[in-house]
Amino acid sequence: MNKWIGLSLLIVLLGGGYWFSKSQKPKMTNDSHDQHQEAEIYTCPMHPEVKQDKPGKCPICHMDLVKVKKKKQNSSSKGRGAIEASDDELKLIGVQKHTVEKMSLSSRLPVSGRFTSASQIAFQIYERELGEIKVGNKFVGQAASNPEVELEGEITTIDAYVDPISRTIRVIGTLSTRSNNVRVESSFHGQVVVEIPDVIAIPEDAILHTGKDDLVYMFQEGDSLKAHSVKLGVKVKGYYQVLKGLSEGDVITTGANFLLDSEAKIRGTRD
Repeated sequence: MNKWIGLSLLIVLLGGGYWFSKSQKPKMTNDSHDQHQEAEIYTCPMHPEVKQDKPGKCPICHMDLVKVKKKKQNSSSKGRGAIEASDDELKLIGVQKHTVEKMSLSSRLPVSGRFTSASQIAFQIYERELGEIKVGNKFVGQAASNPEVELEGEITTIDAYVDPISRTIRVIGTLSTRSNNVRVESSFHGQVVVEIPDVIAIPEDAILHTGKDDLVYMFQEGDSLKAHSVKLGVKVKGYYQVLKGLSEGDVITTGANFLLDSEAKIRGTRD
């Protein structure tokens, strides 16, 4: 009798355990749509690394957190290294869209020199300025001995030798106008006129200088943004000449790009 009672209890326990395990087993769904639903999060406009799922204040600057929507997407939907930001999100953090175009850059580079003859002046320019000054550039200025007379000329020679101590290069300019009171070795003060026509140029605040690369954030498709390396030329009045990496018509961002870069690093989309 005890044998049958024990067997009956064993069957009940095993059966109960089976149904208990089934009732505790998580439900499996195959709703791939959930992977693309939009999730609301709250973040700080100044510190995008701060994120939470309810309203509150930023623990860093104590600003009210702002509700934004982020699309949950699989890793292959936009490509490696891309982040998404809507127009409203960009506006919120002080970032604007900018269409790349060609333009003419113009500036005046201050120079000082000395007369090597009545018609020629020798300037010393820093090697970092060599990208701006070319043979044929115009210059204007005055001799210290006769400052009321405006002198004009053009650059005719640029030395190949860099002074190892001052890191300067000698540039010779030939005058097209003369001053009657000029003395050889007297000083000259003026400006070299730099004109770079019809080049691709972008605002300075579009560029992130990382130390290793110069980057811009470029729109790929829709709201998708990706860091893009560019090679820069001269800087003139807040604009950089772009030698390589962008084409006319490309759309990039300007403004607080460091916030986009911070977000990309937090998400692991940029090293």
